[in-house]
Amino acid sequence: MKAYYQQGGSGDRVCKNDLETCLQELIAPIHERRAKFIDNKGELMELLKKAAGGLHEVT
Repeated sequence: MKAYYQQGGSGDRVCKNDLETCLQELIAPIHERRAKFIDNKGELMELLKKAAGGLHEVT
């Protein structure tokens, strides 16, 4: 793809669109997990409490 771009085979817009598609696919699971927590705030609070319980104060 890099060589194709450098030879003028595709423009900036095409490359940016391809990059956006790749990034959207990469972060899709993160969006799904976030939506799940927003829909179930009780589960989110439990997860945060468990995480906070394992923290220790650093001096």
